[in-house]
Amino acid sequence: MTGREYARHRGCEPSAVRQAIKAGRISASVKRDAAGDYSIDPKRADLEWAATTYADRVPLTGPTAPGGSASGGEDPVSLMEARHRLELAKAQLAEMDLAERRGEILDAREVEARMVGVFSSCKTKLLGVPSRVRQQDPTLTKPQVALLESTIREALEGLAASDLVEAEA
Repeated sequence: MTGREYARHRGCEPSAVRQAIKAGRISASVKRDAAGDYSIDPKRADLEWAATTYADRVPLTGPTAPGGSASGGEDPVSLMEARHRLELAKAQLAEMDLAERRGEILDAREVEARMVGVFSSCKTKLLGVPSRVRQQDPTLTKPQVALLESTIREALEGLAASDLVEAEA
């Protein structure tokens, strides 16, 4: 395939193909015949083009880096896969940021801090139940109030112990 045909295939100007060849962005897929015309393998050139063309930067490593060799560099397919993984990771981070801004996900430390506050408040209120019951019913004896207190403390200790066991597992 000639340079013009490859430009039509890519949907770009022939000058863009010439610039890519001159810059070394497509090199392994390009051969020059005796007349000086380019012969381009389109499948391989597409892989090289995708792996080495970025509008905002020049590759620092690989076959198309300044001073790099076309035959001794990395495989264009592996470069393309690496860039694909990088772009995918950037997209996932952007989605997480958007979900956080929408309130769809929360910071685990903030949730933990709130839950500690809620549980502390529950513990305080539960431990205050026996004295409140005694205020409402003065006929309760000290042993009955002590029984309520011990039952509540036992329940709270059981909850705390099960929470530790689950957190360790």
